[in-house]
Amino acid sequence: MRPFYNINSYCVTMSIRVVKLKSGEDIVADVSEVQHKETGVRQAFVFHRPYKIFIEKEVVPGTEGRNQQYTGRILLEVWQPLTHDEEIAVNPDWVVSIVEPIMSVMEAYGQTLKPIEEARATFGADVATEANVEIVEDK
Repeated sequence: MRPFYNINSYCVTMSIRVVKLKSGEDIVADVSEVQHKETGVRQAFVFHRPYKIFIEKEVVPGTEGRNQQYTGRILLEVWQPLTHDEEIAVNPDWVVSIVEPIMSVMEAYGQTLKPIEEARATFGADVATEANVEIVEDK
C-alpha cells in the first residue's frame, strides 16, 4: 500500500481490470482503490493508464436470423485524451462494476501500452504522448 494524496488515505492495488461506469463506458486500466486509513471507507478508484473499450463486430455471413453469429475485434482509445495524467481518480459512485478482463482485452491493452513502454525505455521516463485531437475555431 502506498500513500495517496493525503496522509489519511492509502491505495490498494487491484491489477488490470475492466470497469463499467454509470455512463455505460467500459474502461480497461490498472485499477487501485483509495481507502481512508482509519475507517477503511472507499474514497476513490484510481485508473492508471485508462483506455475506453470499443467492440467492432460484424455478422458472420450465412448466420443471419435466429442463430446469428458475430465476429469482431476489440479497439482501445485513450479514455481522457485531453490530459497527460496517467492516474485519474474516479468517484466510486460512478463505478457500476469491476471485473477481470478476458484474454483478448488483456492482449489489446498490452499491445497498446507496448510502444509507450518502448519509448520510455529509449527516451526516458518523462516521454508524453500527444492526443490525436485537432482544435477547430468556430467562425
